Amino acid sequence: DGAIHLWAKGVALVTDAGRGGPRDWQPLARGHSRVAFSDFEPAWFFDGIQHGYRSGHRGQVGVFTPLAAADYVRGDIPVTAAVVRDPQSPFSHQATVQPLDKPVAHRRHILFLKPDYFVMRDCVQSEVAHDLWLHVAAQRATLQRAAWGLLGPHMPVVTFEHPRAVCLDVFFALPEPAPLLTSEVHTSAGLTHYVMASGQGNSGYLTVLYPRRKGESRPRVRRIDSGLSGGQAAQPSTQQPTAPAGILEIESADSRDLVVLDETARVYLDRTQRVGFDASVAAIRQKRYTWSAVLIAGKTITLPGLTIRPGLPVSFFRDRRGTMTFETAPHDRAVRIALEGRWLEGARLRVEGQPPRPLIGLSADLTLAPGVTRFTIE
Repeated sequence: DGAIHLWAKGVALVTDAGRGGPRDWQPLARGHSRVAFSDFEPAWFFDGIQHGYRSGHRGQVGVFTPLAAADYVRGDIPVTAAVVRDPQSPFSHQATVQPLDKPVAHRRHILFLKPDYFVMRDCVQSEVAHDLWLHVAAQRATLQRAAWGLLGPHMPVVTFEHPRAVCLDVFFALPEPAPLLTSEVHTSAGLTHYVMASGQGNSGYLTVLYPRRKGESRPRVRRIDSGLSGGQAAQPSTQQPTAPAGILEIESADSRDLVVLDETARVYLDRTQRVGFDASVAAIRQKRYTWSAVLIAGKTITLPGLTIRPGLPVSFFRDRRGTMTFETAPHDRAVRIALEGRWLEGARLRVEGQPPRPLIGLSADLTLAPGVTRFTIE
């Protein structure tokens, strides 16, 4: 049905208020942590009651990619029919499902940057207004506009405080500006607070869900566009999508991350930090003296001393001694990975089941046999 549940720091945070909340919330999309539509109720809940969630109105998990540095999942939630209820008996299950004249589409992408936080992108194609609802088990919710630096942009953020000294910061990067509403509802599991963000038409939502212990500093988040930074701006391409880019920079007390979560590939290069990507789902992390990255959907990921062009999803980690560990998604065919950069100079390659061999020069073309998912360069 497109709803999410989130556990972190030993507690349940994002919950399903509709299943234990007020009776009038149970059959409504807004009672669940998902996208709701202003003019109708999707048919998924009615079908669950009548048919045990076996009907064609249910969503499907389209992609699931687990890697060492991150997990990625994409859910496709088609909305082709609406529930029509008897106005004299709004809570009765005696309702009918009617096809929509103009079906809408909702696709949810979630990227889990292990072990810290989640980035969620909701892409909606609709001619009617819609809202993103998140229900959090919290005793308090505070809405603020967080700034990136003294003169930087402001971004709406809601901080939920759980009774067990756990906080959840929810940053709303898209839409811009994001109209927000917060309130509370009593459920069978206790007091729940929710936040609602409003959108229009084909606009979507881009959020960061960052759980932390109470007392830990809140991260900083900003959204950036495709192109170049730290130098001359890139000329816009006529082939670039018109939708806002899903590129985020996220800074915590000990790390700086660059994340892209989008429907289409985005090209971005930070010339100052010498990092970037040509990808739709990827992340780069600098943490003290280490570097890590994940490329799930895209062509290239660029680090200060290495460019990676894999033929499948790959996870990368470079420790403070310079040893680089790669892990790929499972594959049943030979795959090619191209590497280039100064981090390869004088290094040796170790592949599962093979003796180590030196790398010559500043580039390497590797072919991994079927089933081989790990290799190191040291």
